[in-house]
Amino acid sequence: MEAILCDLGRRARGNGAHKELIDFLALHGVFDEGTRIFLQELRERRNRMQYDGTAIPWEYVANKRERILKIIKELSW
Repeated sequence: MEAILCDLGRRARGNGAHKELIDFLALHGVFDEGTRIFLQELRERRNRMQYDGTAIPWEYVANKRERILKIIKELSW
């Protein structure tokens, strides 16, 4: 996502950068609203894992695997 943002001539840095990155790319049609919401959810889970030590259940990842792989494929150009 950061590479796409750079290709658009933009940068996201500092506190809240990842949230802004996701929102900006959705606003510019890189992905739809449902994907934006999903990516924000993943970002929030990662933050809770990193800062609070909250584990992400394996079942969650397994259930979302195909969607995650699809997003990765769509972003890889």
